[in-house]
Amino acid sequence: KEEEDSDAQWELEEENQAWLRVKANAEKLQKVVDAWKADIQRSALRLQALQQEVAEKMLSLRSFEDTLHASQMAAQPEDLAREGRGSRFAKYGSKIEMLVNHVKKIQSDDPGVKLICFVQWEDLKRKVSSALEEFGVEHVSLQGSVWGRQTALRRFQYELDGPRMLILSLEESASGTNLTAANHVLIVHPMEAESREEAVAFEMQAVGRVRR
Repeated sequence: KEEEDSDAQWELEEENQAWLRVKANAEKLQKVVDAWKADIQRSALRLQALQQEVAEKMLSLRSFEDTLHASQMAAQPEDLAREGRGSRFAKYGSKIEMLVNHVKKIQSDDPGVKLICFVQWEDLKRKVSSALEEFGVEHVSLQGSVWGRQTALRRFQYELDGPRMLILSLEESASGTNLTAANHVLIVHPMEAESREEAVAFEMQAVGRVRR
């Protein structure tokens, strides 16, 4: 059987050689080989281009990840600080938070500014004062004895290094007091009175103490 297989293989090789000795057949086979070779070369070039594209995209991805990580690390302290401020403001409420942030913005824009904040009720005035103190806004509140009130007014009105914010009650603040050192008036809420006219009168009186 091995001899038969050997003979069959030898005959096949002879037939292949005879087929190749025909010029047309040889040329046809060469064209097939050349086309196959060209296709392999094109595939190799495409593979090389794809590898280059993948490498560039991986580099771009790493650069994006680095930038994103840096941004997250830079923003994290600010986010934590904002969350911390939000949790601290929770006990005061959103309106007082807005008031404190507004005051800090005014003072940031003009460090020499002086503000008067009018509040009607004593408990709210204490709450506003507590929030201002907690968030680092120096201020003085008109309260206590007559001497204490006069001292607070004098510090605010005339002392260069005195507090730059004064909290007053719309009803209980001294009538006729000139506070012309101030250049901003904040009224925390609409005045509550027996009539709208009386409320407007209180508010106009408050503004009039600054604008003389």
